[in-house]
Amino acid sequence: MGAFSVFRHRLESTTGRHLAIPAASAGKGGQCAPVPRIREDGRAAGPGMTITPGLAVRGADCAEKARESDRRAARRAAPGARGFTLIEILIAIFILGIVLSTVYAAYTGTFRIIRDTGYDAEAYAMARSALFRMTQDLNGVVPYKGSFYVSLRKGGERDRVLLELSFLSSSHIAFREKEPASGMAAIRYELAAVEDQEGYVLRRSDTVYSGGETPDEEAQAGFVVCENVHSLTFDFVDREGFMTDAWDSSSTAETQKKAAPVAVLVHLKLNNPRDPERPYVFSTQVYLPVNRVESDGQTT
Repeated sequence: MGAFSVFRHRLESTTGRHLAIPAASAGKGGQCAPVPRIREDGRAAGPGMTITPGLAVRGADCAEKARESDRRAARRAAPGARGFTLIEILIAIFILGIVLSTVYAAYTGTFRIIRDTGYDAEAYAMARSALFRMTQDLNGVVPYKGSFYVSLRKGGERDRVLLELSFLSSSHIAFREKEPASGMAAIRYELAAVEDQEGYVLRRSDTVYSGGETPDEEAQAGFVVCENVHSLTFDFVDREGFMTDAWDSSSTAETQKKAAPVAVLVHLKLNNPRDPERPYVFSTQVYLPVNRVESDGQTT
């Protein structure tokens, strides 16, 4: 928009009149005659124009402001006319770093809680399943030919098997196709070390008893019932009420010979990866309903 067009628009909006501008007439040589200029006093304008004194000055000011506005718009529209300063970029990077740090901390905290909760749930479920199976097996302890067989053997630190509990029980579980579904079984629990693995594993073996003198030797390689074990201990209560950490029905001790303990206390600990000094502790106490054979052949 030219300066005169701006002036014309402002003049019409101010006076409320339509400004009639005669068309330029052709001059000599086919050139258009110049449009008459407006005098500052407003009394001598072009033909057909009537202007109130003082409007011409205000119109010129409006035209100058319009030209300045056009120049500013052109500078803003020009690509690369103005960029960001170094301070602005550094401030933006600083704010972005704070936002990303906050989001990262929130997400990592959530994932850590989910991971720890999942491990805790797995550890509790595994320990509960192992203790339940052990309770069922000990409740089924039965004698054979007038004698019970319960034996606890402990290995050394260099031994692969650190602990082994063997006994005869009616809680047989058939894992093989040709095995009988029920019957007396030689059951063995063993705590063993595993190469390239932290902690120990607890295995259970179950083999139908055929009447041998050493039932624990008939037990075959068992299945893992608990992993990542920190320790496993047993305490036995004899018929006189005393507690001991060892038991062997084949020994000559009066309270253990051909007898089973009255109760067995099982203490199972699982490794805690978040705090190795505080492992997960699980305990249970199993009462054996039948634990010895009287001289008349009756079990009590």
